[in-house]
Amino acid sequence: MVRLDVLSTVTPAYQPLLDDWMLPSLRRLRWRRVYVVVDRTSRARGNADFRTPGFDQHVFNKLRLVGQWATRRRHPFLVTDADVIYLRPFAPVALPLLEGKDLLLAREIVDRDDHYNIGQMLINPSRAVGDFFLRMAHELSSGAVHQYGEQQPANQDHINEALRASGLRHAALPETVANTALWDHFGPDRSERVVSYHATDTLPTPERSSLEWKQERLANVSALCDVDLALWRRGGAWSSRFRRSIR
Repeated sequence: MVRLDVLSTVTPAYQPLLDDWMLPSLRRLRWRRVYVVVDRTSRARGNADFRTPGFDQHVFNKLRLVGQWATRRRHPFLVTDADVIYLRPFAPVALPLLEGKDLLLAREIVDRDDHYNIGQMLINPSRAVGDFFLRMAHELSSGAVHQYGEQQPANQDHINEALRASGLRHAALPETVANTALWDHFGPDRSERVVSYHATDTLPTPERSSLEWKQERLANVSALCDVDLALWRRGGAWSSRFRRSIR
């Protein structure tokens, strides 16, 4: 069996998503090598709403960490956001597709496999992949993020553009590795095919924060898929075993 570790970075504001949804869903699937890094750097503070300064800073820090992992590690690893719930075994679906590739990324849009969402990335570690993510962190934190509109996924769009010219071998993960757009495309009657769900399209409103929207979406999908995580939210020692902070 091929080893597949999990790396997730999270700000303190989003730790409820990690502890209530992502980690329990991995625990339910008996996923054992999970590494969580809590971003406590001063510039990443705040409510973590989309494209706030704290949101962007956390993405820079995340990309830098991904670059370090890709440079130093020997085994494939999955990078996942905290607002993801894993419903079915991921490795049997995704790992065979990594052969001959440097990285696989989740799809952002229905019926397009050339525009990626960086919330889930399966990485074949190498110096070239590590250098790419370190360069992305540097470019974005040095001002490239300001080339995009306030409501654009700037970090993601910049990475998509850079990947096309990078020479790296990249491809899309299956559409069953779904975000909100793909989930809506599948519909509840086909939900038994979905491997994971990423709670996207959760812009804050005057009434609700991004975090509140994400909690609601994750709860709805969990219920529709008949996945009860109550039992798996217990036993915090497992979830904290590989947890560390950056400051």
